[in-house]
Amino acid sequence: MAFEGRRILNRVAALPQRVVLALIVINVLVFLFCLAAEVGRAQGWWGVSPAQWLGVPGTFPLPADRLWTPLTYMVTQTDFLHLLFNMLWLWCFGEVLSAASGNRKVLVIYVGSGLSGALFYVISTAIWSGAGMLVGASASVLGMMTAAAMLSPDKRFHVFPLRNVKLKWIALAGLLLAFLGTGGGGNGPGSAAAHLGGVVFGAGAGYYLRRRASLRVAHPRLRESVAQQMAPRFDSRRLSRLGRPTPEDYRRLDALLDKIRLSGFDSLSQVEKNELSFLSRKLNK
Repeated sequence: MAFEGRRILNRVAALPQRVVLALIVINVLVFLFCLAAEVGRAQGWWGVSPAQWLGVPGTFPLPADRLWTPLTYMVTQTDFLHLLFNMLWLWCFGEVLSAASGNRKVLVIYVGSGLSGALFYVISTAIWSGAGMLVGASASVLGMMTAAAMLSPDKRFHVFPLRNVKLKWIALAGLLLAFLGTGGGGNGPGSAAAHLGGVVFGAGAGYYLRRRASLRVAHPRLRESVAQQMAPRFDSRRLSRLGRPTPEDYRRLDALLDKIRLSGFDSLSQVEKNELSFLSRKLNK
């Protein structure tokens, strides 16, 4: 039984989007904790809601006993629909970011967008009074959405009842919903400010990653240079076993090279590196 559990954990750890999955699990666990605590409060067991200690208060500057809330609010949801839609968006755009930039940058963008959202929210309380309390992953998710749309704007999704919708249009629709107040939050100007903070950080991160990827591609003939670096020396007998190149081979190689151009060679998984090596040998034999 212990061996089986360890094997499941190893499989989860090997998932390309493992950071996204971990963030979803944390959000769900915090939601269940807050739900159980609210039941206890309704029963009169205690008088304080956990969300009051996890959410960012609408005061400027932050109270000394709430300095941790810019980190905790971004994994705290008190409404099921808010949680559901945020986690769906997180999985969708987190998967795109994981493939384009790697797990570490997914975590950086999630946390950075959340902190930026908290900063914008707290500043907004100095302008608009009565902003309430900020909870939810919306700022983090909007930041990831913006970064993903900047990195892979033409990636296509099936969005029922539509087919082959480009990511940039999905992101635009999501941003409009968020700023119109139908995407969750509901704190008026404070919520809009938090959303804006997440978008600003996500846009900056997306621009940086695109810029960094473009600077890495210094050689104009990327296909030839990468293929020459990846392809080892094989004798003619071994190369003949690879078969003749097909149009699909060229399309797949171009897709891998596009990923390198956008996010660098380190963004490739080991399987993709092996595939790149195979295609390089096959197309250059």
